[in-house]
Amino acid sequence: MGLLLAFASTFLLGLLLTALLRRLAPRLGLLDEPTGGGRKAHARTMPLGGGIAIALTLSACGAALRFLPAPASGNDLADGLGLRTHDMLWIALSAACVFTLGLVDDLRDLGPGPKLAVQLLAALVVALFVPEARLSVLGSSPALRIVLTVVWITALTNAFNFLDNMDGLAAGVAAVASALLAAIALTEGRMLMAAWFLGMLGALGGFLVFNAPPASIFLGDAGSLLVGFLLAVGSVLFTYETQPDSLRPIAVPLMVFGVPLFDSVTVLAIRLREGRSLSTGDTSHFSHRLVALGMSPREAVGTLWLMSFVAGMGALLLYHVPDEAVPLLLLQGLGVFAVVGLLERAARRQRR
Repeated sequence: MGLLLAFASTFLLGLLLTALLRRLAPRLGLLDEPTGGGRKAHARTMPLGGGIAIALTLSACGAALRFLPAPASGNDLADGLGLRTHDMLWIALSAACVFTLGLVDDLRDLGPGPKLAVQLLAALVVALFVPEARLSVLGSSPALRIVLTVVWITALTNAFNFLDNMDGLAAGVAAVASALLAAIALTEGRMLMAAWFLGMLGALGGFLVFNAPPASIFLGDAGSLLVGFLLAVGSVLFTYETQPDSLRPIAVPLMVFGVPLFDSVTVLAIRLREGRSLSTGDTSHFSHRLVALGMSPREAVGTLWLMSFVAGMGALLLYHVPDEAVPLLLLQGLGVFAVVGLLERAARRQRR
C-alpha cells in the first residue's frame, strides 16, 4: 500500500506541476523555438518546463522517503536508502548540479565542454562519496570501479539527453526502464529501491500526459539530463552486490537501458564515419532513422517504447537463474539490437 501511495502521489504531483509549468515556462523564458527542420522539427514554439516539474516532484518524493519507517535491514544502502542521510545528500547535491546545468543550457546554449565537465564532476562526487554507488564488474579494483561508475553515469546521462528528440520518446523510455527496475526490486524485496523507481515512474507518468505525442511541453535539457542521471545512479545502487565474479551488476542495466545506449552508440558511429561533430544535433538518431524508413513519428516512438520493454524483460529473470545463464540472457538482449541493426541496414540498402 505504501508503494502504491508513493506512485500515485508522485503521478498526481507530476501531473499538476507539469500543467503549472506549461503555463509558467513562457514567463521564465524557457521556450524551444522551431528551426523548420532537422532535430528541432516541431511546428511551433514549445515550453521547456517539464524538467522543473519532474525535479520538484522527485524532490518531494525524496523528502517523503526520509520519513519512511526504518526497515530491518536499514544498514545497507540498497535496502535502506531513505535512512542514509549522508549518502542521499551527496546524491541530491550531484543531481541538483546536473539539473542546474541543464536549466542554464535551456536558457542559453552552454556548449558541449562545460556540460561534459559538470556531468563528470557530478558522477565523480557520487562515485567517491557513496561507496555503494560503484559499479562492480568481475572483481574490478576499487579505483577501476570508480572509473567505471563515472563513465556509466556520464554515458547514460548523455544517452537520455540524446534520446530526447521526439515527443514522448525520452520520458517514455525512462518510464519503461523505471517500471522494469521497480518490478525487479519488488521481486527481490528491495522496497526502498522499488520506491525510488516507482517515484521516477510516477513523476514521468504525470509528465507524459502532456508530453506524449502530440506534446504540449518538452523535458528540456534540465529534464533529460536529470532523468538520465538519476536512473544511472539508481541502477548502480540497485545492482550493487558483493559477488566479485557476477555479471548481474552490468547485465541488468545494459538490458534495461538498451534503447538509449544503442541510440548513442549508433549516432556517434554515424557522426564519426561521416566526419561530423560528435556534439552537434542532427537527424541520425534511431528514431529519425525509423521515420526515414517510412514510420510516422508516433509509430517510431511507440516502437522504441516496445523495444525498451522487450529488451528489458530479460532482466526480470537475471536474479532467478544460475550464474551460468546470465551471459546467455545478456546475449539474447544484445541480439535484439543486432537483428534491428541488420534489418535497418537492409532497408537502407533497398531504398538506394
